Amino acid sequence: MSEQDVYAIHLDFQCVGMPNPGSVNMHYFVDDANGGLTAAQEVQDLTEAFDVATQDLFRALIPTTGTYIGVRGRGWSTPDVGFDVSIQAAGTRDLAGASEQPAQVARVVAKKSLFIGRKNSGRMYLPPVGEVDYTGNNTWASAYTTDIQDWLTAIITPIVGDSTSVYRLVILSTKFSSSQFVVSMPIRNIPGTIRRRLR
Repeated sequence: MSEQDVYAIHLDFQCVGMPNPGSVNMHYFVDDANGGLTAAQEVQDLTEAFDVATQDLFRALIPTTGTYIGVRGRGWSTPDVGFDVSIQAAGTRDLAGASEQPAQVARVVAKKSLFIGRKNSGRMYLPPVGEVDYTGNNTWASAYTTDIQDWLTAIITPIVGDSTSVYRLVILSTKFSSSQFVVSMPIRNIPGTIRRRLR
């Protein structure tokens, strides 16, 4: 895969207890480019199609006290090529009157390809959760896990843009200049920490 055909997607959010906005990041490869688009057109095509397919599902992972700021699409080898979708909408995850967990308590999702090795895997940290979602001792509410699975299904499913170009989720290794298609996304039970999120 050429890095010129890889685009970064950043989902920006803000939750109570977070001094700065957070972001969930991933990469997509133009697996089947049928539209004959320029890089600027492709990143817009992907960003808009991604938003339509996943916005409601991602908002369901953000507490009602938080905000889904928007989606940023960027070219990987051409970061000056980009397109933003501003959302500025509250999350829809009802905490049932409970408080949010500290900002560092986040669910971790692994990204797996068909190949072994660190360069062929990755991980993402989801928005902070509520006390009703994580009760300690690596125990999570089943409804929260189901909502994550629904969102993961949407992002791992190839996204078809208006141009009929097909975009597929990949693991990008900048050190080895390689990328692999994501084939599974296991949800971890051990929560993330601030130290992990900053790595």
